[in-house]
Amino acid sequence: MKSPHSKKVKIFSRIRVVSMQNPKWTGKCLCGAITYLVKNDPLMSGCCHCDDCQRQTGSSFAPLLIFNKNDFSSIGNTLVEFKGTGGSGKSVKRGFCSICGTSVFSWYEVTPDFLVVMAGTLDNKLKFLPEWDIYSDQAQHWIKFPKEHKVFRSGYGSD
Repeated sequence: MKSPHSKKVKIFSRIRVVSMQNPKWTGKCLCGAITYLVKNDPLMSGCCHCDDCQRQTGSSFAPLLIFNKNDFSSIGNTLVEFKGTGGSGKSVKRGFCSICGTSVFSWYEVTPDFLVVMAGTLDNKLKFLPEWDIYSDQAQHWIKFPKEHKVFRSGYGSD
């Protein structure tokens, strides 16, 4: 059944494919058809508990790293996008591998200079240290937020 919120899936067009020496961050999809390199540290990192991220990941929340989009490059031609509408009312493009289905990253119209990378795709997962939780009002009932995290009822900075 086609969702009334979905748009036609197409090749993700916002990502440049460039060579990069000595990246600080690397990752890939489950099958390895998509790999990525990031030259600088993330601007921030945290977990999103919104209903869309729960559905996208098939889990209770999405662990995220937010990078400057110009610091990011990907390799591989199996990346496709699903375009929908986020809580802001603006478009959200979610990039995933067309072979294995791994959610790799997202791009939000509301923050066009940023690219959101799914932390589960990192090669070195020990580097991921979340600082905040967003959309706590949609979190699973059993989630307990760490005391040291900033917790927002909706989007980042909302309260």
